[in-house]
Amino acid sequence: MKNKQLLVLAVIFLALLLVVQGLTYLNRNQGKPQVKKMYSFTTDQIDQVELASPSETVTLQSVSGVWQLTAPFSADANTTYVTSLLNTIANLTTDGTSSTNADKQDTYQVSDTTGLKVTVSGQGKVLATFYLGKTSSDFSHTYVRADGSTAIKTAKGSLSATFNRKSGDWRNKVIIGISPDSIVSLISAPLEGAPFALAMDESGAWTIATGDTPLDQTKVATFLGAVSSLNATDFVTDSATLGLDLAKPDLTLTVQAVPSPFTLQLFTGDDKYYATLNNGTQMYVIAQYSYDSLNKRASDLM
Repeated sequence: MKNKQLLVLAVIFLALLLVVQGLTYLNRNQGKPQVKKMYSFTTDQIDQVELASPSETVTLQSVSGVWQLTAPFSADANTTYVTSLLNTIANLTTDGTSSTNADKQDTYQVSDTTGLKVTVSGQGKVLATFYLGKTSSDFSHTYVRADGSTAIKTAKGSLSATFNRKSGDWRNKVIIGISPDSIVSLISAPLEGAPFALAMDESGAWTIATGDTPLDQTKVATFLGAVSSLNATDFVTDSATLGLDLAKPDLTLTVQAVPSPFTLQLFTGDDKYYATLNNGTQMYVIAQYSYDSLNKRASDLM
């Protein structure tokens, strides 16, 4: 009988303990902001994003599965930046409302004159339109207002850098992006100085093609790495304004690569460095470091 009473008391004690713990949990979480996803669409449903700031409007569009910058000019888009943008939009979360006072919209930079208007579309339909405002003082949130609403939401995260880029920054800056292993031979022809050709011997070592001159393979690997990976820092709108003689590049690199060979021409002018690819009309601005890494003589590789 005594054991049965002890058992009953133990069960009652455990039940009371669970009730106390439950109440403690509810009290702890009472009033805690609830995080909610702002939109239900996914990244693969988005095929266009328009970013309209007070200074310019940038339009990014998926064309046959490839993201392009279609306004204010046409160019390939930076896929890394676009992927980050799409993921951020599709996963926007909010944990509350900062204000519903329309007079506060300018303060939070979410008005139609101060905010970045983001219009997200897919299959010809607008999926979302909102204004992205300033970041909170502790950098943990960004103020967002849906178009047509007065509610200024606090979206989680510091989002400004993902959305607020100049049109040129959305542009793909890759001039050459291949594997160094795809290069099978190369001819370097400077405007001044002796040209040289690189070829691989039967053992797989790089040599000067004429005379089988041995080379420092580490130096050659560094050189070919620079040849296979070249990015622009900016783009020239009208190369005629540079005053360069395009028929006389400082250096011409003729590269046999699999599957696509290419020719790279380098120029200098006004303390800047430029490049064209395959005699194309687009002139790229490149860093001095990139120019110096490509402008090598045969002796530099020995």
